Parts: sequence; structure tokens; C-alpha cells
Amino acid sequence: MPPLTPASSPVTCWSGQNAATLRECTAPKHEKGMKWVFPKFVYQGCGRAVGNKTTGRLELWACSEHNDDGTSRFVNYSRWLSVGFAVHQFTDVEGLTQLPTVDGLLSWQGYVQGKQYGYKSVLMYAGAPYVVTTHTDTLDHMREARAHTVPRPASELYGVTN
Repeated sequence: MPPLTPASSPVTCWSGQNAATLRECTAPKHEKGMKWVFPKFVYQGCGRAVGNKTTGRLELWACSEHNDDGTSRFVNYSRWLSVGFAVHQFTDVEGLTQLPTVDGLLSWQGYVQGKQYGYKSVLMYAGAPYVVTTHTDTLDHMREARAHTVPRPASELYGVTN
């Protein structure tokens, strides 16, 4: 059988590889993977964060963007060892309030005392350890940031069908 080409391949993985099924696609990782999982990442001038010492977090990317009124907010994208590690971090360690799961996405929000950008909003796939965290200066900016945070649909996390 000849190798699959983009025209004949039923699936294109996040990495650009062709596959017969989505199960053949590897999990997204590193900068290219984050750009796939979170398409907005491409436009945010993100850089790999150094000193990532949180247990279970495999990679962290720090970015910034602006609120509608021109003030700044900070956005972090991360990949975790497992969903469980991330849930533990946001629920048990940070004490954020978990919100109802919507469209296969877990979410938390809360206020971290003593931080200039103390309002924190977290969004994570229920079935995969990819997280976007937004840090803002006001509750209104946190709500605005949540409205602008749109990750790739969970069904396309590893690739797309052609």
C-alpha cells in the first residue's frame, strides 16, 4: 500500500503528520503543540517560562494581551502530566472555585491575595491536561478574558479529519 498523502489521508495530526485515525496522532507538546491546542497563542507573543516548579506541570508559556479598555492581562498556557495533577493544583493548592463543566471544559476562578493581577481564571480540557490561565486586575476584566478564551474543540485536540 502506498504511503498516505494529505489528499488521501483521512486524518491530519496536530503535528502535520498524516494518519489513518486520530488515535495514531501523538499528544500535542512544546510550542507547536500549544499553538495547535490554543490557536490564539500564535498572536500573543508567548515565551517559555523559566523556573516552572509546580508539581506535575510539564511546560508553561507566558503571554500577554490587552483588555478591551487597553489595560494588560496575562495569559499562561500549560501542559500537565495529567488532568488529576492540574485539578489538584487549582482546587486543593490554590483554592480556586470550580465552576460547572461546559462543552468538555473544566474551569475555575478566584482571587489571589496580594497580587496586582489577582483575579485568576482557569480553563482545562476535561479529558486532556492542557490549561489556559488568565490573570487580570479586576473581576470585570476576568469575565472579559473568559469570554475571549476559546480553545480548539476537544474533538480536534489531536488532529482533524480530512
